[in-house]
Amino acid sequence: MKRKNIFFMLMSLALILFLAACGSSNSNEPEKEDGKTVVNFWHSMGGHNLSVLEDIIDDYNENQDEVVVKSIYQGSYREGFSKINSVLGTKDVPALMQLNEESTKPMIDMGEIKPMQEFIEKDNYSIDNFEPAILGRYEVDGKLYSMPFNPSVAVVYYNKDAFEEVGLDPDNPPQTYSEFEEAAEKLTKKSGNNVDRYGINIRNFGWHYEQLVVNQGGYTVNNENGRAGEPTEGTINNEEMVRSINWIKDMYDKGIFANLGRTGDDVKDAFFAGNVAMMVDSSSAAVPTIDTASFDVGIAKYPIPDGMDPQGSVIGGASLWIFDSIPEETQEAAWDFVQHIMKTETQTEWVSGTGYYPVTTDVYETEEYKQHLEEYPEVQVSLDQLALSKVTPVNQGAYIGVYPDIRVIIEDAIERILDGSESVEDALDRANDEVTDALERYKKTEGK
Repeated sequence: MKRKNIFFMLMSLALILFLAACGSSNSNEPEKEDGKTVVNFWHSMGGHNLSVLEDIIDDYNENQDEVVVKSIYQGSYREGFSKINSVLGTKDVPALMQLNEESTKPMIDMGEIKPMQEFIEKDNYSIDNFEPAILGRYEVDGKLYSMPFNPSVAVVYYNKDAFEEVGLDPDNPPQTYSEFEEAAEKLTKKSGNNVDRYGINIRNFGWHYEQLVVNQGGYTVNNENGRAGEPTEGTINNEEMVRSINWIKDMYDKGIFANLGRTGDDVKDAFFAGNVAMMVDSSSAAVPTIDTASFDVGIAKYPIPDGMDPQGSVIGGASLWIFDSIPEETQEAAWDFVQHIMKTETQTEWVSGTGYYPVTTDVYETEEYKQHLEEYPEVQVSLDQLALSKVTPVNQGAYIGVYPDIRVIIEDAIERILDGSESVEDALDRANDEVTDALERYKKTEGK
């Protein structure tokens, strides 16, 4: 009897191992649909940008018979990052994922991705025509881990009609801190103690404040923004940030700077309603902003302190990642679609339809893009803003695993400064200690 029980136990164990092996084998098989390799593409594009993306996907799917790309919306960039973290190591990992620049270091540290550099070298794929500042944002030690997809920088949008109303030249927008402040004073309209129109708003979004520092050549963390070694300390209480926040606080105290919080839609609504004359937003918002406004819209370069030369911007937007755990055939299919996106004609369609920057410089020479600039000449200013950026550790942005945390820390500090609960110095010193703590926690999490 005992021998019989042992026999059945061994047979059961063998069956379990066999089924597990079969399951493992099946999980490594590429997903197919009508004989085509399926590429599940997780992204964060919505509204008009989504319709442009889906046109590109449809065109790709219809013009070849080996791959089918499926567009799957995952919410905001941060929501998408949270979702991909929840499925890593499972069969639910997509083939391709769009994630913003905050995710670069944690994605690399996870060790779950297939670097784009491997595909580039294997196929001798040329990236010589890539925009240097955009390429530099996503390269780490000369290696491209993800493919730039929808790059942007921050610019200032302004109400040209309001400029004319108060005697400002709508074709000659302010450039320096003092010029912006003077313009904001003229543009502000009050009825007694009520403000009908504020001169300016810079949304309380960490990326916008990071841009103010970068334009002066300042860092977010030490060790050259983490590009020369693992960052150990924050540097956001540096003179560049202090200078910027004092300028904003001065305008706020004068009642010419609108504190509209952290939500982008609230700022845009106020701008379109004529309640704010100048606002900061992504360069990618140019076309919808111009098309939506009931007044003429101008675009100005990002503010710079008086007497300083602008150092440019840090690239925002997002890039595309391919995962290492998916079948090799699916990886190759995803890479084929990425190459399609990088084609000059596809890039031209994408940037003309959305307002994002071209990743490849060939786009500038196409008739379609030239016509786009003729229709929206204001976009040239955002291109000029991009041209200011050189490939340096400043403009490459911080290489850190806690980008979202740091941006929220900055946003919290700005709120305390504007509500008067802390001085600029105290708020930034406290925030910098919190940044340093966040860096240390990440280091411990990664076992470094």
